[in-house]
Amino acid sequence: MADYDAVVVGSGHNGLASALVLSRAGWKVLVVEQSDVPGGASKSRELTLPGFVHDVHATNIGFFLGSDTFQEFKDDFFANGFGISAGDQPYASVFPDGDAVCGYMDPQKMVGELARQNPPTPRLGRRCCRSSAG
Repeated sequence: MADYDAVVVGSGHNGLASALVLSRAGWKVLVVEQSDVPGGASKSRELTLPGFVHDVHATNIGFFLGSDTFQEFKDDFFANGFGISAGDQPYASVFPDGDAVCGYMDPQKMVGELARQNPPTPRLGRRCCRSSAG
C-alpha cells in the first residue's frame, strides 16, 4: 500500500477542496468515497424521468460557490467535471397555509418576494440583495 500524508474521507465539494489545498502544499493525498459517484452533496442525478436532473442535496451550494476556496480552485473543479446548473428560482419554503416564500437569483424578484411576504421589508431586501451580490 502506498504512503499518504493525508487521507480525505468523502469526495464532496468540501473534501475535494481540502484535498486540493493539501495537494498544492505538496502533500500526497488519497480521497476515498463510498458512493459510486463523486460529488457528495454537490451532485445532481436523473431521479425521476430521463432528462430531468435533480439537485440531490446541493440547495445551499451557493455558499460554497461564493467562497474564497472555490474562487481559488474553480478551474481545477471545472477541469475535473464539476459543473453548475442553477435556475432563476433555486428554492422555496412552503408553509402549512399553502403560502410559500420563493428564493430568486434576480435581486428585483427577490425584493418583490420579500415585499409580498412582509410589506415593510423592501428596503432591507434591496440591501440584502446588494450585499450578497458582491
